Amino acid sequence: ATDEWAGTYHHTADEFGSGYVALLGGGSGRANSQPVGDRTISIARSAAVFEPRSKAIEGVLAGPADGPLILHDAATVDNQFVLSCGGLDVADGGARWSASDQCDTLDDSFVLTRVDNPNHDLPLPLIHHDMTALPDGRVLLTGGFTTEGEIGDGGTVTASDDIWAYSTEKGWEYVGALNVARGEHRVSVLQDGTVLIVGGSISITGPLWDAEEPTGCVEVI
Repeated sequence: ATDEWAGTYHHTADEFGSGYVALLGGGSGRANSQPVGDRTISIARSAAVFEPRSKAIEGVLAGPADGPLILHDAATVDNQFVLSCGGLDVADGGARWSASDQCDTLDDSFVLTRVDNPNHDLPLPLIHHDMTALPDGRVLLTGGFTTEGEIGDGGTVTASDDIWAYSTEKGWEYVGALNVARGEHRVSVLQDGTVLIVGGSISITGPLWDAEEPTGCVEVI
């Protein structure tokens, strides 16, 4: 255990550089072990790095005041830095939620930096999406849920069928569509470079809660 990392869920952990692991965002759990209200979300707006030689977790030196988020995803670009994108924006004590399109980077300087380039933000606001590092150094973005209006104000959550690829030179490029729009899915890169997309949900009742329509569909890219 470490004081720099108090414990979270729905965070991301991605290896980069010389064996470092970026630990970003997530939920910070319940206060005093008491159940939280149905519309209450506590976000750990924190970032830390696991250092393999010392086996210690160190807090990052700087970063955006309003991030990272929860229900974001992250992946390593060219083995040099971690790109963290999307997630859930929460307002009014959890009464209003909306998906985010913001992206942050974390490199071996241990500084979390907000991406200041609209071509490198997510192409649409997303939660429950997947970002997977590819062998050629790019990042593949698949699926997720986007919002039309703020969910707490009568907005809807819609599954995305988009497939995008990210590179440092071009930002996000659209490369195709899934056969089944989904979020909360899992993605693996096989030895031959094939990308396997498994399961997920077609719709959800709310950002953090039960999937309404789980899918058994498997797709190959």
